Amino acid sequence: MRSRFAQHQPRRSFRRGFTFIEVAITTAIIGLGMSALVTMMGASTAANWSATELTTAMNLANNIHELSERLAYADGHWGMDSGETIANCNSCDDLSGLRLGSGNTSVVDALGQSMPTAPGMTWTGWQQQIDVTLVDANNVQQSLSSTDTSSNNVMRITCTIVHNGNTVYQQAWNIVQAN
Repeated sequence: MRSRFAQHQPRRSFRRGFTFIEVAITTAIIGLGMSALVTMMGASTAANWSATELTTAMNLANNIHELSERLAYADGHWGMDSGETIANCNSCDDLSGLRLGSGNTSVVDALGQSMPTAPGMTWTGWQQQIDVTLVDANNVQQSLSSTDTSSNNVMRITCTIVHNGNTVYQQAWNIVQAN
């Protein structure tokens, strides 16, 4: 016989497995996490493509900037002289109005040579659009309509990089004629 003072132990029921509600909640949480992960991967891929395109555009613009640094300020004739090409031009004013990558031309490196291609990389759809304007030496924000380089000693070179018809990047710099 048991004593009245003996502890009464409740009967324990042992569960095996999970209830349907627990499984459903866990599945919903994992599903939401996977959905967020897939969305993030899509956004990451788009950002990676955009960053690659911008980096390429910046390098193409820097090629033109570097090319202009090795050229004389002007040669007395605005634009390309007869027989000149981007590879053998001799002054910054020769760059005016060039649209490299369109028609029969190719985008160029810092020496004016066609950019090499690699497996999986072509330059189709890329353009280096170069505009050269003389600017007021006292106010470089002010463009001049003149092309007389003998009386104006500051010019702005603007290189716009276009890919598949969309402007990706634009860089501008001033060149000053040494006295």
